Amino acid sequence: MLDLCQDLAEEMSLPFATIDLAETTDGELYFLEIDHAGEWEFLERDAQLPISQAIVEELAK
Repeated sequence: MLDLCQDLAEEMSLPFATIDLAETTDGELYFLEIDHAGEWEFLERDAQLPISQAIVEELAK
């Protein structure tokens, strides 16, 4: 699934994107949306994930 999400962002020329997916109780995934400026700050704060730093490093390549 990660490869498909990365391919989609690349196809849309998005160096960064958030992708919303929904999973059914049967484990089936559904695509909801892709956002070039998605909200992720709450994940960084609540889960203590270094998202900002990862974005900076990726964009600096």
